[in-house]
Amino acid sequence: MLPASTHEDPWFSENCYIHEPVLRTWLCCRYPGLKEEVSDILQEVFIKALRVYQKNGIDSPKPYLFRLTRNLATDYLRRKKVIEFKVLEEKEESFVVDSQTDILDHLNKHQELELLNKAIKALPPKCRQVITLRKVEGLSHKEICNQLGINANTVETQISVGTRKLKQFFEKYRKEYTV
Repeated sequence: MLPASTHEDPWFSENCYIHEPVLRTWLCCRYPGLKEEVSDILQEVFIKALRVYQKNGIDSPKPYLFRLTRNLATDYLRRKKVIEFKVLEEKEESFVVDSQTDILDHLNKHQELELLNKAIKALPPKCRQVITLRKVEGLSHKEICNQLGINANTVETQISVGTRKLKQFFEKYRKEYTV
């Protein structure tokens, strides 16, 4: 529920709240994983927009609302990734190791993940951010451009540089640790 002052302010009704249906639809389509949080995000968007308007004014409310909505949705997704736990069905037999091969497979997968994490951490910050968004989170080039506020050429360059550096990292590792 929005504060009473939002409904009493004609500027808010004419310039912000009028975009609520479009923002809601855009948010549901763009961030399907946040369908349950859409109302909360929009309420937060409108409250923040009203506060900014009352303090400094807003020249272009519609683009401002979309940018604010995108930023808040991204924040919600980040928090959701950190907090979300998936309930796993535990069975007694899942704790029993069938063979030595299972242990080795598990250790190999764990070591591979550690090595990949180390390789990604070795990348320059911007490159690491772009590679993570593209390869780990599966965002498109356009989504990366929008989220980071950079152009498509920069995204492509960072992916190219990151891929090359990761390849070099693994080649160096392979030479050092294989017989």
